[in-house]
Amino acid sequence: MYMHPSQYAAEARAISELGFGLTRCAPASGRSRILKRLRLMREAVGPDFDLMVDAPHLVAHGRPQLSVAAVEKLAGELSQYSIAWLEEPLPPADHTAYRRLKEWIS
Repeated sequence: MYMHPSQYAAEARAISELGFGLTRCAPASGRSRILKRLRLMREAVGPDFDLMVDAPHLVAHGRPQLSVAAVEKLAGELSQYSIAWLEEPLPPADHTAYRRLKEWIS
């Protein structure tokens, strides 16, 4: 979570070279850092490798750190990197927000 974005890219490349088809990262906070990390990872592994984003840090003590609208915006920006999975960007019990996010990105 605290590595430099280029280290995440190198790690993803190494995982790919071992024959795995996916990896996940827990991005540091900050929209621009998250996007930079994913851009470098995608460049390192190419389009046929799955990238998963573990985002529970967007929720602290059961409360969202970003509004649903901000999560939707971030998810839209992440989609340019063909993310296979965005884990827990909203409080787990907020089913309405998850439905809205699903409808928005579908």
